[in-house]
Amino acid sequence: LDVTPQDNLTRDQWPWKQYYHTIAIDGFTERVNTGQFAIDDALDEKKEQAEMSLKDDLEIDLFAASPGANDLRSLPVIVLGSGTEGQINGTTSTWWASLSSTAGSWAAGVGRSTLVTLCNTLAKRNPTGMPEILVSDQDDVERYESTLVSQYRYTNNKPDIGASAKLTFKEIPWIWSVQATANVIYALHSKAIDLTVSSNCDFIVTPFVKPGNQDAKVAQILFMAAVTTGNRRKLGKTISNAA
Repeated sequence: LDVTPQDNLTRDQWPWKQYYHTIAIDGFTERVNTGQFAIDDALDEKKEQAEMSLKDDLEIDLFAASPGANDLRSLPVIVLGSGTEGQINGTTSTWWASLSSTAGSWAAGVGRSTLVTLCNTLAKRNPTGMPEILVSDQDDVERYESTLVSQYRYTNNKPDIGASAKLTFKEIPWIWSVQATANVIYALHSKAIDLTVSSNCDFIVTPFVKPGNQDAKVAQILFMAAVTTGNRRKLGKTISNAA
């Protein structure tokens, strides 16, 4: 019996990144909104706006081609066939590299066939199974949808030339983002990528502080997280998708 130890666990390391957004309420607004409930409503509205801004920042950074020093690691750098992520070099340690395939025209069928091969190849990698979600920009979704509606469908005597609201490919849900990488389709698996959120810094609100020289109170909303992968080779993408 072969008793050679198998190196099944990687020693990948990922840095925490903290985001913040400032909530400020000036004395005039506080005095105009007299009463406990009025001021609570004003603060709740500012808090909601700040949270929405933070969510936009997270979505932008998730698709950043070159993440900043204080930004989360993004899909373009994690889902790559080379380069160092998690302090493991995917160029020299090829088992750590993601799968990247060059596609082409969807109208000519190249984009579709490339994505089929990518999904099937990823399905063979541990943990075995198809990718669980596809993420792309709006253009790639519409290119795929256009291949589905070459024939009109009629329901209740009304023509329907669009796909359903929930788009799937090989039964894999397909979503799109306004911030997504142009002409790139990401194939992701929940066992291979994760947004790890700090339990004590999950959109927390700090106490309001009033600076000595201002007629205002200021607080921050803080969020700390890390985008990580423990199995980078289970992630993939097709690039250069075109009409």
